[in-house]
Amino acid sequence: LDTEEGEYYQTENYIFSDKFLGDYQGNPDYNYAVTNGLFPFFPIAEWTSEEFGADSTEFSTRCTDQAWFTGYTATTCERCCGDDSCTCDPD
Repeated sequence: LDTEEGEYYQTENYIFSDKFLGDYQGNPDYNYAVTNGLFPFFPIAEWTSEEFGADSTEFSTRCTDQAWFTGYTATTCERCCGDDSCTCDPD
C-alpha cells in the first residue's frame, strides 16, 4: 500500500510522513537521523552479531541463528557530499 504504486503513496496516510514514521531518508544535517514523524531522533542501536545476530547469548531464533539480518554498510558519503555515487577522495 505504501509503494510508489500503492494507493497511500504520497497521501496523508503514507507511512513515511509527519503523521507516522517520518521521512524515508534521514536528514543529512543530523547524521541522517529521521527528524520528524511520531519518533523523531529515536535512537537506533548499532547492529552487532554478538547483540542481535547468530553470536547472541541473549536469545536464539531462526532469524538470528541463520543470520538473516547481518547489518549493512552505508552507501552514502558521510565525509563531504552525501551522494550515493560519491567521487570524493577517500582520504
